[in-house]
Amino acid sequence: MKGRLYSKFHRKKLLELTETGLANFNSLFLMLAYVGDTQDVGKKMVDFTGLVTGGLSLDISKCQTVLRGQLALLLLCGEKQQDMKVIGEAVASVFGMWLKSWMEQPYESSRRTLLWKVMSQYLEGMLYVVKKSHRLVNSEHVLLTVDLAALLVHCRENELSHVLNCLSSVMSHFIRVVCHEASKHDAEENWSDLPQHKEFACVLWERVFPSLRSKSRDFSLTVAVARYVAELAVGFLRLVCNDVRLLGQQAVSFEDIVKDCATNDATHVQISVIFLSHGLRDPVISSQIISHECLQCQIVHTWLRCVLTSCQSPGETVASVSHLSEMEDFTDLVKQLPEMKDIARQMQVEHETEVSTLNSVEQSLHCFVVAVGKLHCQLAETAAAEQLKIQMLSYLGDLPKYIDPVLTNLTAPTNSVKLVYDFSGLLVKYCNRIIYKAGQSGCLLPRLLNRLLPCVGKKAIPPSIEMCRQRSVCLFLRGLGCLLPDGFAKRKFREIFQQYFTESVKKALDGGSTSTLEHFK
Repeated sequence: MKGRLYSKFHRKKLLELTETGLANFNSLFLMLAYVGDTQDVGKKMVDFTGLVTGGLSLDISKCQTVLRGQLALLLLCGEKQQDMKVIGEAVASVFGMWLKSWMEQPYESSRRTLLWKVMSQYLEGMLYVVKKSHRLVNSEHVLLTVDLAALLVHCRENELSHVLNCLSSVMSHFIRVVCHEASKHDAEENWSDLPQHKEFACVLWERVFPSLRSKSRDFSLTVAVARYVAELAVGFLRLVCNDVRLLGQQAVSFEDIVKDCATNDATHVQISVIFLSHGLRDPVISSQIISHECLQCQIVHTWLRCVLTSCQSPGETVASVSHLSEMEDFTDLVKQLPEMKDIARQMQVEHETEVSTLNSVEQSLHCFVVAVGKLHCQLAETAAAEQLKIQMLSYLGDLPKYIDPVLTNLTAPTNSVKLVYDFSGLLVKYCNRIIYKAGQSGCLLPRLLNRLLPCVGKKAIPPSIEMCRQRSVCLFLRGLGCLLPDGFAKRKFREIFQQYFTESVKKALDGGSTSTLEHFK
């Protein structure tokens, strides 16, 4: 019977079918697969549709009809708890052909746009098949085709958002499944011994994580895309936390992922903020972070870097609504780190005594500097003071490197320039003995002063920078005054006073303004 039925179908007749005819073809074979041998009928169905889509000459609406039938067949396999490896690989190979054709099209071509409809349908169907599976033991991982790596490279912004959103949902479901399996087993029996879960994890590591790692260093990513990258990266971190055997062939440690997707200075600011905010809120991940003292230090450093460098373009200020809430969450989580216990307590005191119009993130940054400086003074010349000094220098890192893009960007918003000067001025005023030691080469203080308060020449200075220098010069002078009679401090104090006070006062008096004198007072 089956032989006689199958003999009625060949390539020429299938190509002549209309969209309705292909839909009827799908219905016929799905009914046969439901009542009969699903694997046998399914393989035949995929073979026949392969004759239609193999040359990629079919119009897009017919391709979508064929794909709907194939995805329905995969759902049927899942419903009947049958392995879908053979059928899934055949469907994924057709996706690979569509992808290759899509990549060959010019960016603005109508054919590329139409092909994307088919590929997005495949991605959504793949996600639906995965999410309908309660155990992921029927080889669903074959739908995460090897072509995903190429897809992630060639996508534009809106396309990349769609792909990453699907993959993030797949990762979330996979983690829920394996955690549920863990709850069903005794402590002695590990859920990760399920070979299907190992295969699924291995596919994610090999086909998704390398692209994710490179995307985290792409500063051209929009906020929306950066969010998906960060959320997906947190999923990989959960895999490592749950069971190292879910690493597949990847030699990736917990520390490696945190560094690549958050604490590395080359990581996208938005990715760092979202990744660490989600991670520190997760009990499993946060417990791992707390157990690594070096990671706590790197996270505080990352917080400083993100606050200082997150507003280098017009319209991207720390106070922007879209970014502020995430930075506030991240700031609160950083203050809860065990390493920040004493500093956070002193910060709270400063918060209560300081009347400020700044937003909470900027105020926390100011209180952080003041708190560290006061704690260092209280500890006097003890071993604890030296330890706090080392700790603070680690937090600061290569500070001039982070503030330089703000100072050299002529279009940088005034808020970002002001934040840099206020932070640096408070750092010199309260932490001068932390960032300077007489006779020690490479100290942070001289480099900071040379960058923020260089010798005034004939070169025009942007008004925002000139205004911030006038506002903060008193902070720098007060900090240098605490270091007197040190030779460097004395010389620098004289230079700054002469260039940014005496000459400015003369100009101000000539112009009838006393703003500079008021700032100094």
